[in-house]
Amino acid sequence: MSSEKNKLHLKKIKDSTHILIKDSNLVIKSSKDKTVIGIYIDEKILPLNKEAKASAKQLGLEHDDSVIKTDEDDGEGEEEEEEGEECEEGEEEGEEEGDEGEEEGEEGEEEGDEGEEVKQEVKQEVKQEVKQEVKQEVKQEIKQEIKQEIKQEVKQEDQRVFKNDIILNMFLEEFHKSRISLSIIETEYLDEIDVLNQKLNNKTNEYIQLKENFDKLTAEFTVLKGKFDGIRSLFN
Repeated sequence: MSSEKNKLHLKKIKDSTHILIKDSNLVIKSSKDKTVIGIYIDEKILPLNKEAKASAKQLGLEHDDSVIKTDEDDGEGEEEEEEGEECEEGEEEGEEEGDEGEEEGEEGEEEGDEGEEVKQEVKQEVKQEVKQEVKQEVKQEIKQEIKQEIKQEVKQEDQRVFKNDIILNMFLEEFHKSRISLSIIETEYLDEIDVLNQKLNNKTNEYIQLKENFDKLTAEFTVLKGKFDGIRSLFN
């Protein structure tokens, strides 16, 4: 019996003493008696047909199509009557009370199943919420890490630029100093050239004066020599 219960998904039919096998719409007498007595369609218990009998056989259950099934309009439930089977009222009441106890157990199990389903749904919702929260936290952490990395990179870049600016300024300063030094040296050389040019001019003037004096002396010497040669010829 326990192996059958593990295989079958049972549900109590409202206002009825019978039990529904949910997966196949087959109706059994009770949770204790798994004999298939009909099929449940449109909230009504109908007689067995060939397909229902075949389904009961596949499930390994006995079927009894001699049970009369009725639907009561006053909503008190459906009652079964068995042909050819007579039982004493005390035994029937005892069986019904036992069936009701079993049905209440099945109902409790169904409520437990529903509770488990609700628990699973809530668990999935909480799991989804936690996943979203974790996802947001991870995103925030990654965002903060990226910000820190970018800040560090920008800081390092600024440091490199500042260092390059310092080097460039030092180079420009040295270049300016070199230009000043070259200007001083150029000025000194130009001054020296001016002095040398002045000296050259002075020497040139001295040379010209000396040349003029030399030429004058030469002319005078020529005149004197002529006179001397004339006087000497007189003595000869």
